[in-house]
Amino acid sequence: MTNFPQELNTVAKAQIEGVIRAATLAADGAEKIAAVQLKAAKSSFDDSVKQMKALASVKEAAELQALGAKFMQPDMERANAYAKELYESVAASSSEFAKLFEDQVASVNKQAIVAVDAMLKNAPAGSEPMVAAFKQMMGMAHQAYDGFMQSVHTIGNTVEANIAAAAPAPTSRKK
Repeated sequence: MTNFPQELNTVAKAQIEGVIRAATLAADGAEKIAAVQLKAAKSSFDDSVKQMKALASVKEAAELQALGAKFMQPDMERANAYAKELYESVAASSSEFAKLFEDQVASVNKQAIVAVDAMLKNAPAGSEPMVAAFKQMMGMAHQAYDGFMQSVHTIGNTVEANIAAAAPAPTSRKK
């Protein structure tokens, strides 16, 4: 006979640990994103102060036009760097969540197989075809999940490659 309350307690503890880990990952990800945003805000503020001081010292229209062009390049580079850093933070968090999800699914599958095997040991005589069909169904569900996860990884890799290809190479213009 199987001790179901103990098995359920083990499953519940594992799920609680998974939820705590997910909450920790979410908090860490939010902290990383907030740090990226704060860094970008500080940089933007510092550059704005420099630009305002430069604008205040303009004496001729030609200087104003030159300043406009001079200000645009760093702004675009900073925007690209910000987008890349933000993407990297989100991608890292997503990767950690995906791993946690995969670990949780593997754990639940393992626990389900143990529970099903325990129940099937006590199955009445003559139920072997039903047991075989059930096991086959579990195998097919596992294969479908594996295929789904491979597709998710492929899509993620494709998106990363596309973003890397779309990001313009930084150019440095010195004046």
